Amino acid sequence: EYAAAAGVLFPENDYSIRAAQAKGREEELVRVKVMKNAGIIKKPVFLSIRAFLGKLVPKEKFDGTCLLIEAGKSYDGEFLMQELARNGYERVGTVYSRGEFARRGEILDIYPPDSKMPLRVTFFDDEVESIRTFDSETQRSAGKPMEEYRLPPAREVVLGEEEKEKLSAYLGKQENKRLADSIMADVEEYGSFENADTFLPVMFTPAYIADYFPDAILMFDDFERIYGEAKRILTEFADIAAHL
Repeated sequence: EYAAAAGVLFPENDYSIRAAQAKGREEELVRVKVMKNAGIIKKPVFLSIRAFLGKLVPKEKFDGTCLLIEAGKSYDGEFLMQELARNGYERVGTVYSRGEFARRGEILDIYPPDSKMPLRVTFFDDEVESIRTFDSETQRSAGKPMEEYRLPPAREVVLGEEEKEKLSAYLGKQENKRLADSIMADVEEYGSFENADTFLPVMFTPAYIADYFPDAILMFDDFERIYGEAKRILTEFADIAAHL
């Protein structure tokens, strides 16, 4: 509670091979929020040693998955919705939660992981007429119009063609063909798959949260205990990597 009030929390990611439904969706969205806003966060960032050592998508790859929507510019609505889906947003009838989007005629509602309120993008034909926040309970627009919004993905790992090829080559060598086919089917339909972070070393040269905050000053509470935990976690990570 103190950390939440005094700074920003970066939750740890359970870097292990596990069932898809075990993944904490809310924690992933919080991590995405921190990753997107790393360059402008002024408060301290609180995190565990596991979160500090956990592997992330390289920052330039993550930044490349963010979508810039600008008022006054034209967009292909169908393409925009395809990109939102590829970036992990779920299409729904009405937007209530982070990571959702909905299209109703000339209105596109999106709830980014890093926004306190969902966004309402109003179109005139293909041109963005306005971008405003709205209340998800009343569905009424609120706040002043924005000139632009940089939408982060709604999942940590979004795969490009190069990463898909590397993953496909790796999975093609595995004995569990059913799992491999299931993963690649999700990749083709959604642009990623559940627990894709487990396979990061197969697709990227992984980054770490420190790479997102290159000028940060690190402070450790009880360094000896943390050092011991770090050695244990690195051994765990090495065991997982040995099975990839």
